[in-house]
Amino acid sequence: MIKFIVAPGEGARSLEYYLYQVKKLSTKGIRRLKHHGTVLVNEKEALLKDMVQDGDIITLYYPPEKMSPYLKAENIALHIIYEDQDILLVNKQAGLCVHPTKSHPGGTLANGVLNHWQNKGENRSIHIVNRLDKDTSGLVLFAKHYFAAQELFRQQKEDLIKRSYSALVKGFPPSKKGTINLPIEREEGWTIKRKISSEGQRAVTHYQIQKYYQDTNTLQDYTLLKLQLETGRTHQIRVHLQALGFPIVGDPLYGTDSSANNCLSVKSGLNRQFLHADELDFYHPLTGEYKEFKIPLTPELEKYIGRLECLDYL
Repeated sequence: MIKFIVAPGEGARSLEYYLYQVKKLSTKGIRRLKHHGTVLVNEKEALLKDMVQDGDIITLYYPPEKMSPYLKAENIALHIIYEDQDILLVNKQAGLCVHPTKSHPGGTLANGVLNHWQNKGENRSIHIVNRLDKDTSGLVLFAKHYFAAQELFRQQKEDLIKRSYSALVKGFPPSKKGTINLPIEREEGWTIKRKISSEGQRAVTHYQIQKYYQDTNTLQDYTLLKLQLETGRTHQIRVHLQALGFPIVGDPLYGTDSSANNCLSVKSGLNRQFLHADELDFYHPLTGEYKEFKIPLTPELEKYIGRLECLDYL
C-alpha cells in the first residue's frame, strides 16, 4: 500500500494525469494499477478518469509481486546502512555477488536481503537499483516494493542518482580532474569482459585526484581517485581507467601489469581490486527528501593504503 496527499496546486486534474505527470508513474505502472490493482481517493475506490483535488488522500494497492523461484533466502551477514518501509541500503563486502548468476547461483547479497526481510515478516521481492562487481565493495540500494523501484529507476534514467567511487590506480594521471567519454561493448569470446569500441554504448566517467602515494620499497607511484559515474555500463570504471593507462590496483581482469599488482596485493594482504562505492545520493521515492550517504574505505583498503607513503603534491 502506498499513500500520499495531493499537495496544494497539484489538484484539479484527472487521477491518471496526476499519477503520470506529478507522481511520475510509468505508463506500465499505471496499467498495472488499472488492470490488477486498486486506487482509492479519500478511502473510496476511484477510476483513473476521476478528478482529484488539493488535499485528497490517494492510496495505491498494487497486486502481489511474484517471488522469483530461483532466489532462496540464505543467512548471509549484512551491513545495513539505512532501512525504512520503502528502501534498503547495504554496504556490500568484496567477494560477494549482488545477485545469483550461473557461476554463483547462491550465496549472494540478494539471498541475504531476502532472508533479512523474511525474518522481519516482510513478504517482498527483490528490486536492485544499482549493482557492483563481485570484488567491488560499497553501497547497494534496494527498493522494497514496485512503486519505490519504478521511481528510483526513473531517477537513474534521468541521472538524478549520484554514485561516487574511490579507486587506487597505478601511476600519476596527468590531469588533476577530467572526464573519460569512451563507449564500451562486450569483448568477443567473453561473457563478462568489456572493451572500448566505437560501436559500443555511451559511457562517461568523471574523475578527480584525491591523493598521490608511493611505495618506498619499489618506488612505484599510485593515485587515489574519486570517480563519479554519469552512465552505468558493466565494468565501466575498470575499463575506462585501463584505457586511460592507469589501471586499478589488484584488478585481475583489466590490470596492464597484473604481476606487479598481484605482488603488492599479496604483501599487503589485499586479495581484491581497490574499488569502493562510497557515496550514493538520491531522492527518497516516497517523501522526495534528498538522501545523501557516504561511507569510509573498508579496513582492508585502509590497511593497504596505509603501507604507502602519502606525497604532498596537491
